[in-house]
Amino acid sequence: ASVTEIHGSPDPDFGGLSPEPNETNTKELAEFVVKSGADMGVANDGDADRFSAVDDKGNFYPSNKLVLIIADYLFGVKNIRGRVARSVSTTSALDRLCSAYGVQVVETPVGFKYIAKELMSGAVLGAEESGGLGFGWSVPEKDGIMSGALLCEAIGRMGGSLREVWRRIADKYGFNQYLQFNLPLREEVRRKIDELRASPPDVFAGMQVTRKITIDGLKLQFASGSWILLRPSGTEPLIRVYIEAVDQSELNSLKEAADSLLKS
Repeated sequence: ASVTEIHGSPDPDFGGLSPEPNETNTKELAEFVVKSGADMGVANDGDADRFSAVDDKGNFYPSNKLVLIIADYLFGVKNIRGRVARSVSTTSALDRLCSAYGVQVVETPVGFKYIAKELMSGAVLGAEESGGLGFGWSVPEKDGIMSGALLCEAIGRMGGSLREVWRRIADKYGFNQYLQFNLPLREEVRRKIDELRASPPDVFAGMQVTRKITIDGLKLQFASGSWILLRPSGTEPLIRVYIEAVDQSELNSLKEAADSLLKS
């Protein structure tokens, strides 16, 4: 295999872009992969603790998808076993995959320090939806370089392109609609979140709540498998909203309910 590097020179301004490896900031990588005929592209942020990827058609893959490929490779091909730690905001598709392999999943607050504790006490894989994965046999920290290398190894051994491997995994375990957005954290909004955490609703967006999780903000799960998480940012005056829904209709309903609650 051959590797071509882009944006590899030190640049404190990061070329005028945010160094976050999100879909917007990886468009140049996607164009390069398509034009050069590469099999895939891997992106890291400035300190290489987070990662993402694009396939040969330029489609973007966040870590919420890539962790499923890596987990399926670790458990299904390398036959590794051990519990998995994931943040409360990470896709629940990881739970379904781990359940198929008899692997325990531990849900943590947002913040890799919580996942690191699990890695140091026996977890083999840790995942955050924001792009960070960690591995129990390596340093107990987000490692975008190890993640990218392991992704390449997985694609090389699982047969097919990144796109084909992802489609097989998504067909087997499912992958729901996912949305994350932020709203200003006014004092009255903070009070509402505190009140909801103290007394979580039984119904939200017209749907029956089946599970209420308060380890970090408020997460409401529904019988369909959809969920919503409302949590104040730990670094900015924002309320972060995360939604995973089984279809676009439920995603729209949950977003509208969150907007109504937090903007009123």
